Amino acid sequence: MYIMITDKLSRELIIKTNTAGIIKDVSANCFDILGYKKKDLLKTCILEYTRESILNDCKKEISFLNKDNSFSILDTRSRSIYKNNKRIGFCYSMINVSEYKEKENENKTIKNILKKSRDIIYRLEIKPEIKLTYLSPSIEEQLGYKVEQYYKNPMAVNEKVHPDDYNELKAKLSGNADYSKPIIIRYKHKEGNYIWFEEHVTPIYNEKDEFIAIEGISRNIQERKELEEKLTKLSYRDSLTGLYNRTYFNKELEELNNEKNMEIGVIVCDLDDLKLINDRYGHLQGDKILKKTGELLKNTVKDKGLVARVGGDEFVILLRGNKVDEINNLHEKLKSTFTDYNNKSNLSINISIGFSYNDSSLGITDELFNIADNNMYIDKRNKRDMKNFNSIHNI
Repeated sequence: MYIMITDKLSRELIIKTNTAGIIKDVSANCFDILGYKKKDLLKTCILEYTRESILNDCKKEISFLNKDNSFSILDTRSRSIYKNNKRIGFCYSMINVSEYKEKENENKTIKNILKKSRDIIYRLEIKPEIKLTYLSPSIEEQLGYKVEQYYKNPMAVNEKVHPDDYNELKAKLSGNADYSKPIIIRYKHKEGNYIWFEEHVTPIYNEKDEFIAIEGISRNIQERKELEEKLTKLSYRDSLTGLYNRTYFNKELEELNNEKNMEIGVIVCDLDDLKLINDRYGHLQGDKILKKTGELLKNTVKDKGLVARVGGDEFVILLRGNKVDEINNLHEKLKSTFTDYNNKSNLSINISIGFSYNDSSLGITDELFNIADNNMYIDKRNKRDMKNFNSIHNI
């Protein structure tokens, strides 16, 4: 008890003035609190140190000039001093609260920053019960829901997460996530669409090392994800024809080889004499031939399969879940497409075609591609032999 009183007294500055504010007495701790020696303050007016009106009974916080010309915030209580029922001065009890005011202002600043931030900032207690202790107002801007809805039902987030991301959410809430890395997760907007978020989460543990809460900052990365998706699509496209490229074709083929088991057909198409066209008519004409070839292939295949340009003059069609008869029919249709085009065009597009089929894709896609490729070369050789035969026959 004595220590507490002494501590309070050491923090409390006492100043006594007459009714005009002239300082008549001051406690010895004035040097520790304000930097003044006692003699510096005696016989000076208290109003020289503050702009506040304090020559009355009052209770307020005032700015008080320190010896070093800085200001301290003093929690001040003043009471009148009477003698023979006549007021002869004032007694001021002052406690320096500058440090607390600074912290208070810092807290206000932090709160303002949190309120204005577009990121969703939160603290969710897990034990002893699931409870939101803080959620920034930005939740409404980002997901369309009022803050109060989440306070009433903290686990409503379970209903808002994308089904494919539920395991990430479960790990985050159970303490099993890798919190050293951002958690990428999708939440459902009030309007029904899903939005990508990147969360930086800190797990909180008690003195028994029990997982009791999480604190997190969740940032909307929808635009970034959309850009990544566009760039990914561009990286999978052939710049000349707009068809899929070899990278995408290989990715799809690998999935069929290792993960997705289904009927599979591969049709390999190769332009005949593209080098001759480039040499005779120029590369611009050669590019037109390539574009037209891609267009004819795509229009013929439609949505039955994936069409890709996998080399300079080589195209491939990947068919998934099609019966062998369907692939045979498509093979014949492709030949008819190019025959019809050549009958109407001044510059023919001659193409060699080979295909392969299997009722299972697992572990066999490379072999199927090689078979189709080999069949294409057989077709090319047969046409060349026929051309040579006709030339000899005409002689």
